[in-house]
Amino acid sequence: MVHSTNATWRRSGIRDTVIVMGVLLGLLALQFVVPFQPAQIPGYFLLVGFFPVEAVVAGADSGVVFYALFGGYVLVLSLAGGVAATVFRNRTRNSELASWRFGVAGGLAVTGAIALLFSVNTLLSGAESTPAFVGLVTALVLFGLTAISATL
Repeated sequence: MVHSTNATWRRSGIRDTVIVMGVLLGLLALQFVVPFQPAQIPGYFLLVGFFPVEAVVAGADSGVVFYALFGGYVLVLSLAGGVAATVFRNRTRNSELASWRFGVAGGLAVTGAIALLFSVNTLLSGAESTPAFVGLVTALVLFGLTAISATL
């Protein structure tokens, strides 16, 4: 029985991670494809979240290294979102929800967390408050969509 439970958790964790990665890549694609600025904001925060990683690694601004590092960044975010999706699945009481909704919730939660971290960092650095406000509103909207998606 324990083995089948672990296998089920592994399958759902892999599925959630793949769905989270799709959500993150979709949000990034919205930034470049859709000319409607509010739709571009979550993708912008995903890119802004990559800037500290890029700043730490020497030579990260070159072609192959940049793409490999960015792919690793998206993979780590996807794994974090997959864990969040598993937590959402275990916390919900509605077993009739489609399993993909938890992956979507994980992707939105990760993006919201990055937006929230950006807001806090901007406020603590003493910079202009408008970007911090936009980040905070974006985080709240994404967390709200997370709750709706996972019906917590």
